[in-house]
Amino acid sequence: MTAAAREPGGPSDAERVLRSVVEALDGALCIIGADGTVLDANRRWLARLGAGGPGFPGDVGTDFFAWCATAPDLGELGRQIAAAVSEVLAGAVDDADGRAVKGRLPAAGDDTWVVVRVHPIRDHDFARAVVSMIDITEGMRTQEQLRLATEEAQRLAEVARATDNGVVITRPDGTIEWVNDPFVRRSGYPLADAVGHARADLVPEECRRSREFRAFLKTIERRGAADGEFPLTSRHGEHYWAAIEVRPVVDGGEIARLVWVERDVTAQRDTQARLHEAIRRAESLAGALSRETSLLGAVISAVPQMVYWKDSRGRYVGCNAAYLAVRGLDHEARLLGRTEADLTLDDAVGAQLRLLEAEVHGVGLAIVDRRADLVDRQGLRRALLLSVLPLDSGDGSGRAVIGVGADITHANELERQLAQANRLESIGQLAAGIAHEINTPVQYVSDNTRFVAEATTRLLDAAQRLARTARDHGLTPVSDVLDPLELDFLGAEIPGALAETTEGLSRVAEIVRAMKDYAHPGTGRAQIDVNRAVSSTVQVCRNEWKYVARVELDLDPEAGVVPAYEGELKQVLLNMIVNAVQAIEDAGPAARPAGHPLGTIRISTRRTDTELLLRIADDGPGMEEKVRRRVFDPFFTTKEVGRGTGQGLTLAHAVVVTKHQGRIDLETAPGQGAAFTLRLPLVAPEGPGGT
Repeated sequence: MTAAAREPGGPSDAERVLRSVVEALDGALCIIGADGTVLDANRRWLARLGAGGPGFPGDVGTDFFAWCATAPDLGELGRQIAAAVSEVLAGAVDDADGRAVKGRLPAAGDDTWVVVRVHPIRDHDFARAVVSMIDITEGMRTQEQLRLATEEAQRLAEVARATDNGVVITRPDGTIEWVNDPFVRRSGYPLADAVGHARADLVPEECRRSREFRAFLKTIERRGAADGEFPLTSRHGEHYWAAIEVRPVVDGGEIARLVWVERDVTAQRDTQARLHEAIRRAESLAGALSRETSLLGAVISAVPQMVYWKDSRGRYVGCNAAYLAVRGLDHEARLLGRTEADLTLDDAVGAQLRLLEAEVHGVGLAIVDRRADLVDRQGLRRALLLSVLPLDSGDGSGRAVIGVGADITHANELERQLAQANRLESIGQLAAGIAHEINTPVQYVSDNTRFVAEATTRLLDAAQRLARTARDHGLTPVSDVLDPLELDFLGAEIPGALAETTEGLSRVAEIVRAMKDYAHPGTGRAQIDVNRAVSSTVQVCRNEWKYVARVELDLDPEAGVVPAYEGELKQVLLNMIVNAVQAIEDAGPAARPAGHPLGTIRISTRRTDTELLLRIADDGPGMEEKVRRRVFDPFFTTKEVGRGTGQGLTLAHAVVVTKHQGRIDLETAPGQGAAFTLRLPLVAPEGPGGT
């Protein structure tokens, strides 16, 4: 190709063929003359370097060296190209390969790499060199990627050898191609034995069957990446836990390899298990402590004794319901966090407790059961036993206190009643002894009275016959002696008087016998005659009911005996009879029909197949429902002070239900009297109250 080729006349066929070849080349190409003028260039050269239009440096007819020097985007690459062209034009390059320059093309960006080759042209009139520029960016990138991949592979290999974790490289189907030394040490499978086996085949059968491991393998099949922790077993039978991470190696959009990184987490699992166990135990202990605290709070709140506690500064920390009631407060919030001075409660209990607390703080010793007789906020006199105990606050701030107060007012009353009962018991024992002593003289007085009655009757009969005979025969002296004696009057009156005396002595004997039976009930559970127990009890308390009511007995002759505690059962009968008498007395004659000054108490016995029924009914005023529900509560009574303690029916319930394991039924309604039915089992039950 020469300058003449551009002259009129057109190119030759050879030139057209050469032009086609040059235009078809992938690279940019230009031809330079001996003076450095660009003689010709293909479209790629003009498109890349001659885009400035005709006359632009790099275009045909321009100075190639000027273009290299003035093109600011070429930079160092332009100087290298100019130097290579200069050598070729100067004939300093003999070989056909010419000179080559490689570098980035700044005009196209730092990521565009080119190779500029300068070849000498021999035996041509004008052309001296051919300059070609080929874009090698993709090749350079591939080379860079190869270099980086090589370096990465070297680093990974070093990491795989140096890491403590096991590394396994498998094909996409999981077949092992390579393992590192930590895997060999942990699993016990040498490289030669592991290669060719599927990684899953080295997992224990139990783990392979688990749902978690099957899901793990399915995740690898779908995505090629998965994480999981599994219990494994080494070739030598050692159990351990491993955290397995599987990552794919992708080449050309396809998974070429799988990398398995296996980290031994046995120690972490053990630590985690111990931590979980510690947490579980802590939660269990916290729950138990919470339950015990709640239970303790409920118990403290439910106990009838007053309980409170304060911190070292005298501020209330807690108390129970009994303490609030005594202090006249409705809620614990009125106390918490406050001192006694903050409360401004002017009551005797608070004043007494302040004195005791000051004494405890002064000496540092507990005060236990200090008795105090006080008048509470309702004006009632109370007997209290107060205790104040020092308590170390635990934070070095001083001494806290715990206060306990027991209301012994009822206990004092019970002690008084017990003392009275003891005195009555002594009197009863004395009366029983006296009854025993009276029984003998009553017996012989009764016998002598019967003898005198019989003898007097015979004497009066003989005297009357003698008097009649004397009158009939006119024996005046005898009549004068006998008639003044009024034998007919004496014969009519003396036997009756002696009969009444005998009946009175019999009555005395019955009373003495009943007192002996009541005073000597025996000990323990025994077979007792209930009818006889009823009769003796009714006889003993006759003085209680004879002016108020009639006692009607309907005792079943087939009632027989029942296993019972005779003394306690008689006491229950006595209490119920006295209660019935008092109820009838409270109602008064106005509550009964005209002509019936006395009430009626009916006591009956009946025997069934399993129990003996003892029923005590009265025609008193009866009870309302709210009273009926509480008749067996301790200390509950509807009587005025001094007439009842509220313990009689409580005792009856304890004896019949608890001790005999029987039952008490109550039928009552206002104006319809009351009927208590005691149900006693015919067979002594086992356990409490049994034989």
